[in-house]
Amino acid sequence: MAIVYRKFEPTEYVMKVQRGVTVKRGKGLSFFYNTMTTSLVVIPTTAFDSSFAFDDLMTADYQKVSVQGDISYAITDFDTAAKMINFDYRDGKKAYQEVLDSARNQMTRRIVNLMKVYITKFVNGWEVREAIRSQNELAGLLREAMKNDEMLAEYGLNVIAISILGILPQPETRKALEASAREEILKEQDDALYKRRNAAILQERAIKENE
Repeated sequence: MAIVYRKFEPTEYVMKVQRGVTVKRGKGLSFFYNTMTTSLVVIPTTAFDSSFAFDDLMTADYQKVSVQGDISYAITDFDTAAKMINFDYRDGKKAYQEVLDSARNQMTRRIVNLMKVYITKFVNGWEVREAIRSQNELAGLLREAMKNDEMLAEYGLNVIAISILGILPQPETRKALEASAREEILKEQDDALYKRRNAAILQERAIKENE
């Protein structure tokens, strides 16, 4: 038998479990407990940040694009999260950090995979010119979709923020778009020059008629 004392941080939600029953829970708890008869579940209350990048997504006009962004999420239902993800407390900072790293990888992987489904569907519905200008629309769609997604609720997770850093075409497509844009700009310049010359001719003709 080993009676030990533990004091946890205010950013840690602690569940004290004896014989399968949670006898004490809360943030930043401190107590003595018997290591032979009691197990602890310690869940971070702070947000997790992660980056994501999806390549070779296909637009409606069959052009490949990549999407990059950041996401922040947190655990809001600790009882649900404890049932789905391993947060068992282990003595020793290194040992428990391994548990946290594994839990974070599991949560991030599920969220990112879910996001890929929504992003792929979004990109599939836009042509490449529209897609690369739709960062704000995509971020808004993701925030709304993730907020109402049942899978996240099943894991006790809540998405706090999503940002799309870029929707980028393939290098060949980008060059083609740049060339097309340059041609459009030159055409607009030519049209403006023609209009100015035409206006000058009409003005000169009007002056002669008045004379």
